[in-house]
Amino acid sequence: MNLINRQFLYIVLIFATMILNTGCFSHKNKTVKYPNWFYNIKKDTTVFYYGSGEGSSKKEAVTNALNEIASKVSVSISSTFDSTTSITTTKNSNGYVKTINKNVQNKVKKIEFSSYKVIKFQQLTKNKCVVFISVNRLTNAQLMLDKINTKIDEYNNILKQTNLNIASKLKQYINVSDEITNKTLPDCFIAKSLYNDEDISKSIQKLLDIKTKIDNFRNSISFSIVSDNIKGYKDVIAELLSQKKFAIVPSNSTITIKLSVKEDQVKSMGNYIIKSKVIITAVSNGDVIATKVLIVGAKSIANYNQAKEFTLKSLKIKLNKQKVFKEMLGI
Repeated sequence: MNLINRQFLYIVLIFATMILNTGCFSHKNKTVKYPNWFYNIKKDTTVFYYGSGEGSSKKEAVTNALNEIASKVSVSISSTFDSTTSITTTKNSNGYVKTINKNVQNKVKKIEFSSYKVIKFQQLTKNKCVVFISVNRLTNAQLMLDKINTKIDEYNNILKQTNLNIASKLKQYINVSDEITNKTLPDCFIAKSLYNDEDISKSIQKLLDIKTKIDNFRNSISFSIVSDNIKGYKDVIAELLSQKKFAIVPSNSTITIKLSVKEDQVKSMGNYIIKSKVIITAVSNGDVIATKVLIVGAKSIANYNQAKEFTLKSLKIKLNKQKVFKEMLGI
């Protein structure tokens, strides 16, 4: 190929590349026209929330619109919470109120509306569409309230049971209390922020009354600890129960924790080693209500006393990590 032909081919390639690049650039910067309604959403009313959203599919656009509405609920929830709790809680419940408020805020982030309507939908491009939706505040609040009242009936039925031993009762009561704090009460405040109805306030008070009954029952539980002559293990159990705010009494307790410890000491390769089998038995009214077996141990290059100290630390860690008393008694 002579020089002229090469130059001509080079010019053609440059020209073709410019055309391709110009075409790609034009395609990438093609303006997408949004409908006027996307930016001019109706103002919210006492009955309806309105929101718009976009996404690669209709489902994603609707989800984004619902998230926008959920953010409005999040803004209004604090004032609703404050005005309600000032009436329904006692003077000494500041810590409890803070816990509920935190759970309410966490729940709002994951709010799922049971009822909404797609008012307008438009496909802008192959991979982009927009929607305009409304959420009926009253309908969603009522749907939430119906579920809340069903849970209240379930809780009251649990409290009415008379055939449960102390461990089963404690487990169920604490599970109910935790669910009220983490889920049912937050749902109440979300429902109330959607539609401020007196029936929702009544349900909030019913839930607080149930929690009070459970707290009174929990506070009536006391523990005594009976152990063999091996020192240290009883102190670990007592410390853990005290941290859970249970009374430790020498006798006539609601629940007795019996500890049986088999401790072996071995010296090997310059190490002082302790390995212990710890049997924890919970007894109420002479009946065994729960049992747990733990194997713990540790070693020290110094002496058995240090190995024992490490072993007791290992026991404390294992009790917490495996949630032993949660498994045994629900606490």
